[in-house]
Amino acid sequence: MEELRDLYDKNKNLTGEKYYKGEIIPKDRYIIVVTLFILNQHNELLLQKRSKEKGGKFGFLSGHPKAGENSLQGITTELKEEIGIYSQEMSFLHTEKTKNAFFDFYYLKSDIDISKLELQKEEVESVKWFSICDIENLIDRNEFYENHIEALDIIKKYIK
Repeated sequence: MEELRDLYDKNKNLTGEKYYKGEIIPKDRYIIVVTLFILNQHNELLLQKRSKEKGGKFGFLSGHPKAGENSLQGITTELKEEIGIYSQEMSFLHTEKTKNAFFDFYYLKSDIDISKLELQKEEVESVKWFSICDIENLIDRNEFYENHIEALDIIKKYIK
């Protein structure tokens, strides 16, 4: 069963309208997409390799808030569902607006022990820490989720 999502106006205000994931987004309406960058003490980013059913490429933890969830609740849900951890220690970084979506980016500094994560096998095949250089190599080899390439440029601005 497809999940119900909220729709927003051009100013990111809830409209009270809903749509099902996978439907065409109505004209002059927007959805929210949430992405979390998890960075360890070695300046490596945690990537998940998506399951074969989800394309099998590497990408950041990302998803859509369910109807009734705000952006922070949505990324918290994705974190719990996809890799089995709960954290509200994340910080909001940035919003990008496109023709039909607001992309909200969050950041979490944490040395997560990836061997202890509970992966949602329908969504995530594996997780691994990568340097920026390693991620750029994934991009060159077409092993990185294309929709997340712009997200990489955003997090690069924040990593020193």
